[in-house]
Amino acid sequence: MLKKIQLISLLIPFLLVGCDFGWEPKDPLENYTQISGSLSGRLSASGSPFAAVGDIRVEEGASLTIEPGVEIAFNGDYSFQINGTLDATGTGGNMIVFTAFRPKEGSSQMWRGIVFNNSQSTSYLEYCKVEYANVWDTLKVYHGAITCNHSSPVLKHNLIVYGKFDGIHCLDNSEPTIVNNTIYNNSWTGISIYNSSPTVKNNIAFYNWDYGIYWSFDSNPGISYNAVYVNQSGDYYYGDSLAVGYGGRQLASVNANGDSCDIHYNIAMHPKFKDEETGDFSLQSISPCIGAGDIVYHDDIGAFDYVIQPNELRKFITQDLTLGLSPYVVTNNVVIDVQITINIDPGVEIRFTGPYYLLINGKLNAVGTLTNPIRFTSAEENPQKGDWRNLIFTPNAD
Repeated sequence: MLKKIQLISLLIPFLLVGCDFGWEPKDPLENYTQISGSLSGRLSASGSPFAAVGDIRVEEGASLTIEPGVEIAFNGDYSFQINGTLDATGTGGNMIVFTAFRPKEGSSQMWRGIVFNNSQSTSYLEYCKVEYANVWDTLKVYHGAITCNHSSPVLKHNLIVYGKFDGIHCLDNSEPTIVNNTIYNNSWTGISIYNSSPTVKNNIAFYNWDYGIYWSFDSNPGISYNAVYVNQSGDYYYGDSLAVGYGGRQLASVNANGDSCDIHYNIAMHPKFKDEETGDFSLQSISPCIGAGDIVYHDDIGAFDYVIQPNELRKFITQDLTLGLSPYVVTNNVVIDVQITINIDPGVEIRFTGPYYLLINGKLNAVGTLTNPIRFTSAEENPQKGDWRNLIFTPNAD
């Protein structure tokens, strides 16, 4: 029997000669539109995905628009440099993606990031995902997944993750608008600022391996309404020491949600992503970032809007409501403001998803019938005593 098996194993290679089973490895670049060098005009979603097979750039005086849904994968140690004007504006449901061709944290396939370099016109990077950037040039200047060198782009609603160095790096009199970004798990600082004056608001800087936000003595940033938490060397660092008046050790005020914050309305609380381990950085309904932002820019902190569902009740109710489309789901504490009236129709069910309360400063009309009662109850499949808190009528209640 052993001799027969050996004979068959010797014959198999000869039997397979000339046979095509489709096993030959194909060049994955064949599935990409390859780009390199100077770019201008428009990169359309119909041509995506794109593979950068060399450095790409927007020359001084030129402009480039990147459509929502475009993906650019960098096939090597290449950068995207903007000397002209870039408009890369995605949407919440259709982000623009800048990534490595074979993304793997810490691998040699990481790329060199996006550099706004002496760009005098306003560029936009909005609703973009920037991941796996490996940026430390030989002069030790450009080391952000996004670098602003004497440039002032608008950076809003971006997800910046898994970079080898800083998430955003500003230097040489840059004044970018850095608003509503989520900057997570980068190997150095979330946002680094040198000799620059950016606006830094409504950002999440979480679990970066160095600081959350750093700025040098010769910088003058406006840093407020951010959620900066669990960055390994510290959350805020100014010059050569922890920044005074910022962060979890300096909680001297209360924000719109009633949560503790510093005098600049920065909070030091876990942002409560839905599942960062699988890349879902949208906010859970219990996130302290919801409603904690500077409303001049956005109600929420972070890259992704929290969308309240039509049957969802949470936080402050500031206008009269009639609840008739049962059931309703309570996803956080609910406060009915003074002089506000809430009418609840017979048969409506109010389900609490956690240990939340309904506090009435205004007026609650909840009149059911014997056959059609109104129910306040737990949302749990197997409800238990204490699943939710209670109804609280304050002295201000009508």
